[in-house]
Amino acid sequence: MEEVDKILIHSLRQAGTAVPPEVQSVRELSPELVVEAAVRCLRAVRPSLGAPLSPRLPPGISARFRLASELAAACQELGFGGDVGYQTFLYSSEHDTRRLLLFLVEKLPRDEGERGAEPPGKSGALLRAIGARIREQLGTPWVPPLCRTPSLQRLQGTAHLQPFTTCPLVLPQSGGPPELQEYFGGAAPPVPAQPPRSGQSPPALLETHAAQLGARHEWEAELGGPGLAPRLPPQEYLERKRLRARLRALESLRQACPPHPQGPPQGPPLDPAWLQGAFGAGGVGGALPKGSRFTRTQHLTHQQDPQVLLQQIQAAAETLQPPEGPEEGSRAAALEAALAGLEAELERCRGRLRGAQLSLSQVEAEVQQGQGALGGLQDSLRLRARALELLPDAQNNLAKLQLVVESSSRRIVSLAGQWERHRGPLLAEYRQLRALRDSAQRESSRRLAETRALLQRSRAAAEEARRKESLHGQLVAELAALPRDVSRAVYTQRILEIVGNIRKQKEEIGKILEDTRALQKEINALVGKLERTFSVTDELLFKDAKRDEVVRKAYKYLAALHENCAPSPPLGDPEQELELRPGQFDIVLCADVTEANGPSGGLPALLRSRGVPVLLRRLPVGDFLWVAREKDPPAGHAPRELALEVVVERKSAADLGNSIRDGRYREQKVGPGMGGTGTDWGALGAGLGTLGGTGRDWGALGMNGANWEGISGGLGVTGMDWGVTGGNWDGLG
Repeated sequence: MEEVDKILIHSLRQAGTAVPPEVQSVRELSPELVVEAAVRCLRAVRPSLGAPLSPRLPPGISARFRLASELAAACQELGFGGDVGYQTFLYSSEHDTRRLLLFLVEKLPRDEGERGAEPPGKSGALLRAIGARIREQLGTPWVPPLCRTPSLQRLQGTAHLQPFTTCPLVLPQSGGPPELQEYFGGAAPPVPAQPPRSGQSPPALLETHAAQLGARHEWEAELGGPGLAPRLPPQEYLERKRLRARLRALESLRQACPPHPQGPPQGPPLDPAWLQGAFGAGGVGGALPKGSRFTRTQHLTHQQDPQVLLQQIQAAAETLQPPEGPEEGSRAAALEAALAGLEAELERCRGRLRGAQLSLSQVEAEVQQGQGALGGLQDSLRLRARALELLPDAQNNLAKLQLVVESSSRRIVSLAGQWERHRGPLLAEYRQLRALRDSAQRESSRRLAETRALLQRSRAAAEEARRKESLHGQLVAELAALPRDVSRAVYTQRILEIVGNIRKQKEEIGKILEDTRALQKEINALVGKLERTFSVTDELLFKDAKRDEVVRKAYKYLAALHENCAPSPPLGDPEQELELRPGQFDIVLCADVTEANGPSGGLPALLRSRGVPVLLRRLPVGDFLWVAREKDPPAGHAPRELALEVVVERKSAADLGNSIRDGRYREQKVGPGMGGTGTDWGALGAGLGTLGGTGRDWGALGMNGANWEGISGGLGVTGMDWGVTGGNWDGLG
């Protein structure tokens, strides 16, 4: 089977299938190669079957099924007897593929002489396709051009072409007499208007350009041809060409007219320029008479001195001049006079001709203008004639015209309605297609974003894989560097030692925790006892402080002792180590959230309106607190703050009386000093609350003796006992 597969694959390559070199058996053929091989074989066996089929397998599923089905039908039409369908090409087995390809290879043409003349591979397939196309065109019968159908016109017709009809064109020239330049400047018609028909302008331009290009190429070939001196200037070449032309003319005359027998001729020498003009040796631009390139090359092969050539021409002219007598001289003079008169008349005729040409161009321009005006007048005349025909029966004609106008209007309206009926579905379809396009664009954008994200994840995964591979390599290297003779018992012993050390450390930590708990219980008991003692002492001294000066001083000392014995902040606290210099902080007022949510909720807004910055917070002590906030905090950190030694407890008269009655005023009085925020505490009367004073000095503003009587009555004291004077009162202190 391997040999059969090799022969089969070799035959497919010769048929034009691009089978890769690594494919050595039918099992390795992909569906794309199977389809391409089948199409190539069909085109080689029967071009009419294989020409419509594509050798490339399309990417779409439906297109693949369609191509495979057409291939199966073509194989059945070719005579394949086995089961063949689209699955034979798309999902085929090795046995079915080999059987089908063997059938197609056997059907290939066996004419070795014909096949040997064609190159193998893609070039051979191209030649075969060209031959099949030519055979198809040759098999089509010839039909006269006027009887051809559109398909035949596309195949062999020339109905869309125009005949190549040219005409001579007069092109402007840079040199020449002034009259000619004047003619080219104003009287000469433009090039597109010179041909008699509008369709002849392109052929005429192409013909003129081809003639100029051919003359240019001929001149360049003649100037640079063999036998000429290298790098010969064009002017010198033209001069030599003219002299050689004169010499050829004189040689022709010498051969035609033998020399005169009576001695040397008499009279003036013959002018070579007259000979040149008489025999046409030199024309406009110095062109030679027509002749083959070989003849011109032979005449120009041997270079001679121009002076020598001129002497030869003079000698030939002298030998050709006949002797002149008196009668011949008079006749020559008469002929010269007649010639001069004819030349003068010729010049006058040329002048009249130029004037006539200018007049003719002007008349032609006027005729064209008149024809344009005549066309407009003819249109106006036809319109007026039709109006004149309608005048005898004006009313009926107007009614008919009105009917025509109305019918035209109705037709326009109906056409507009038809257009709207056609336009509505088309517009809806357009909007639907645009919506589909927008959705497709959004879907493509989403998929593009997903693809980019997936690409980023794949790159990250690849980077992680590389990192883990490098780590794996390091671990492998470390593993290789570890000693191999260490037994498991050593590691077990080491683990047991570590476990024992951990157990000992755990026991020591447990003992430390037990001691810490005992100390904490003792500290809590002492702190509780101290607080209870302070409370009892404070109550006892406060009762007697208003009657005894010594007890009052003792109460002050107790408060100072309680303040000084407050727990000190721990050392090393970063918040306690903050230092703010002048210009590095802002003073901000912090208000408790109850001030904004309570009955006096407009107080923060009132303070802000007066330029006082206010921050709402949950304050543990007091209602208002001033803090120093850092202006430029470190990057990535919130601004740090320092609480100032000013705490405000806002009290109204009723609230102050209630707090004194239920005993809350003592906590509010001592709390700021114990909270670590400062020692200042005060009260503002019915308006704002408390402000100012110290922990040892506190007072109330805005309350007169009458307002305080109810409170003092509740406490069992009088306003005079609290030192109320002039509407203001001083408290303890």
